[in-house]
Amino acid sequence: KAAHGAEPATPHERRTLELAQAALAQDRRQAWNLLRSPDRLRIQTIDALSMSITRQMPWLARFGAMPDVVEDARVQYREAAARAVQELGTPQAGDAVDRLLEHLDNDAARTVDLLASMLATRDHWLRVIGGAPDPEAVRTVLEAALGRMVKAHLSRLRSAIPARQVFELLELARYAGENVRQSDPVISRCAGLYALPNSLDEWMGLASLLLTGKGDFRKRVDRGVGFPPHNKAMKQRMEGLLDALRAEPELCGALAAVPKLPAPNYTAEQWNVLEALFTLLPRTVAHLRGVFAETGRVDFVEIASAARRALGDAEQPTDLALSMGARIEHLLVDEFQDTSVTQFDLLRTLTAGWEDDGTRTVFLVGDPMQSIYRFRQAEVGLFLNVRESGIGALQPEPLALKVNFRSARTVVEWVNNQFAQVFPAEADALSGAIPYTPSIAFKEGAEGAAVTFHPFLGRNDMAEADLAIDLHRQARREDPASRTAILVRSRAHLATIADRLRQAGVAYRAIEIQALAEQRSKEINAAYDEALKRVG
Repeated sequence: KAAHGAEPATPHERRTLELAQAALAQDRRQAWNLLRSPDRLRIQTIDALSMSITRQMPWLARFGAMPDVVEDARVQYREAAARAVQELGTPQAGDAVDRLLEHLDNDAARTVDLLASMLATRDHWLRVIGGAPDPEAVRTVLEAALGRMVKAHLSRLRSAIPARQVFELLELARYAGENVRQSDPVISRCAGLYALPNSLDEWMGLASLLLTGKGDFRKRVDRGVGFPPHNKAMKQRMEGLLDALRAEPELCGALAAVPKLPAPNYTAEQWNVLEALFTLLPRTVAHLRGVFAETGRVDFVEIASAARRALGDAEQPTDLALSMGARIEHLLVDEFQDTSVTQFDLLRTLTAGWEDDGTRTVFLVGDPMQSIYRFRQAEVGLFLNVRESGIGALQPEPLALKVNFRSARTVVEWVNNQFAQVFPAEADALSGAIPYTPSIAFKEGAEGAAVTFHPFLGRNDMAEADLAIDLHRQARREDPASRTAILVRSRAHLATIADRLRQAGVAYRAIEIQALAEQRSKEINAAYDEALKRVG
């Protein structure tokens, strides 16, 4: 638009065009001809960057010929896991396999499934247990992580209790705990509380006292939770406290999560299984690399890991990393909230040695509320950590964009109202919790209801399809030029809807839904069925 002299319609478009004109002026000064040769801009996915790194240094990456990359490597994972389990009886891993099988009731198929599922996230745990780990050192690391998780949650829980309610809560909890010493070993932990607890066990006692089994605040209390009928005054005080606490939904959610928190230390049985995994998992990875070599196909984790090996790490970068880092002046990463740990390590290594003096720049773009790729090991906690602590010596300046230029005001307000209740109240990098950030609408749009629900309890594809057709026809009656979009969970979910649309004579266009060969196959099968009917 800037090249063709487009006139801006709004202030934000004017600023964008000014920046584009400045970029074109620099393009002319440097004789880049980017509009004619946009391929001169290095724009690629991080996976593609990893692939290019491994091609530059195949020896450091430990690849021979470059393999193909597959999106779904579950077949290779299962084969590697099966080979690991088949080491039962060998001196190298037989004892570990035996212990794991004993833990899983000698279910070999389940053992293979669980080991295979671990391989998709191997870049997370190999950094802890790869090589020949010292079990006690690993135990220290793992239990410290569990302890941090529990401590962080309990800290948020203490903050969620209104200060004006603390004294009353503790007095009533002590009373209830004393009354159930013989009948409820969990609530009885409250008997000695004179301050908000630090231990997980005592918080579990409070959670059991205040909440029902479904995780809601109790409406009534009785003898079973420490309030016998003869002391009506204490019972009324407790029910009054519960009424007051019901106005604290964040507290309710935090209390309900307490029984799900892990114990900060492993039992002897748990540690026995973990020690077996410390032996077996690295061997399973070795088998996987053998399967990759045999098939000439690898997954994205292997490519990223190979690139990391070629670059070294941020503390000891290889010559290749230093060379690439020296050539890069500006690094822009889009969708940064979907960056995995391995990909982040790669970025950190590439920028090792950079100074925060403005001569080289990093520009990270992302929205942590949109983090969707946990299946590709994305860690939204990285986004939060970088926002707080930067990357190495680089400290990016956070800039929040809140204006929504796409949707009408009524839609934006509906989304703000609904999702503010769905997202957690505070950010937590450890658990990946992200609070909702409300948007400001730029467009006014029409008044009236922005969103209407038509819920179905249970799956009923035929009823969903009929409703979709009814809603489409209603929209066309109100506005003959209107168009309807139907979003579905999967292609399989669309089958009934597409059939009903055809039967109702509603024309539609499906984008990347049905392959041409698949459609031709259906037509041939239908013609074959019709021919069979004709010949009896």
